[in-house]
Amino acid sequence: LARARAIGGDAELCAELDEEVAAVLAQPRDAAKVKAEASDMRALIEKEKPPRDLWDIKLIPGGLIDLEFI
Repeated sequence: LARARAIGGDAELCAELDEEVAAVLAQPRDAAKVKAEASDMRALIEKEKPPRDLWDIKLIPGGLIDLEFI
């Protein structure tokens, strides 16, 4: 959800969307639950879509996917 943003359209609608996204992101979270869910999601990606080879910089351990989880 951190990537959610309006990229075009009516300015008023974009502003409303930005406010809604900010409100959702500002809600309190259980840090342990978020960490567990992120870890589970990363493990599922690794299982379901392993890197094709050493040069698959998106999916190798430490690759672009891991940066998205930071």
